[in-house]
Amino acid sequence: MYKYINDIFDTEYNQSLPERVSFTESELPLEEIEVREMVEAWYLSGYAPCFEKHKSNLSSKFDELSFDAGESAARLKKLETTLMLVLKNQVYRAAFKRLMTTMKPSSSKVRLMLLLDQVENGLKVH
Repeated sequence: MYKYINDIFDTEYNQSLPERVSFTESELPLEEIEVREMVEAWYLSGYAPCFEKHKSNLSSKFDELSFDAGESAARLKKLETTLMLVLKNQVYRAAFKRLMTTMKPSSSKVRLMLLLDQVENGLKVH
């Protein structure tokens, strides 16, 4: 049905993915394409502004940094709350796990894996 997975609940790919950003629905399920877009948005408009930007702006004025940090933290929290809500769905969670297998070790991957753990631990309680 799909080129790179056998079943929508698989947590691994059946072959290596090519080095590119976009995929078609014949290659990956729509849910995975959506998860990829969500993680990209999480990184670009939430994680990077909160963590990456401030590493390079250490010489900025304290007031500017504080304002940006508060705004960035709120955006990151909102994106992570949305992502965790989506990950409660088994198909999206499987897609997320597959995506994580393609990411290189980094602080952003660690944070995403912590979100996944929180979702999975929350599902076990109920």
